[in-house]
Amino acid sequence: VDTASADILVSEHTGNRIRRITYDGRVNTFAGSLTAVTAYSNGIRLGATFNWPREFALEASGDMFLAEAAGCRIRKITAGGTVSFVAGSEAVVTCNHQLGVGNTAQFDNPIGIALFGGMLSVSEIDGNRIRWVNPADGTANTLRGGQGVAGFLDGPASASTFSGPRALAVDSTGNL
Repeated sequence: VDTASADILVSEHTGNRIRRITYDGRVNTFAGSLTAVTAYSNGIRLGATFNWPREFALEASGDMFLAEAAGCRIRKITAGGTVSFVAGSEAVVTCNHQLGVGNTAQFDNPIGIALFGGMLSVSEIDGNRIRWVNPADGTANTLRGGQGVAGFLDGPASASTFSGPRALAVDSTGNL
């Protein structure tokens, strides 16, 4: 929910677009192609394209960060509708895990995303990891599930494992 407008934002992953449901019940496409094309280009509102957009996290400013699953990247959509890359390859890629900055970082099917204290946490469903991303410069590192092997082990970051992590949430004290 966009708290500034009370609108509901919807990520339509098979339609490859972001939709807005206004307070009075109208539905419109906020960003992405009207023809459900699968692509990945920056642009303004309908001029941008996506490849399976999944979850997003809203900033107080109305800007959002989007986990683009099949595109294997993190995107930013400003409140005005400008879409840009934050981290992950801008070219056609095979989803993979790689630490890096901006377009040198790679993600293995990012699904979930949460924002706290200016940092993004991202779940990789196929990478079995939780990553963190600095949205200011696109630096991406592994936060938990460092081995990338599916499992259910509790413990420190380097030893803990996940099996297909999806949704993320952060509480008011910053616990993920």
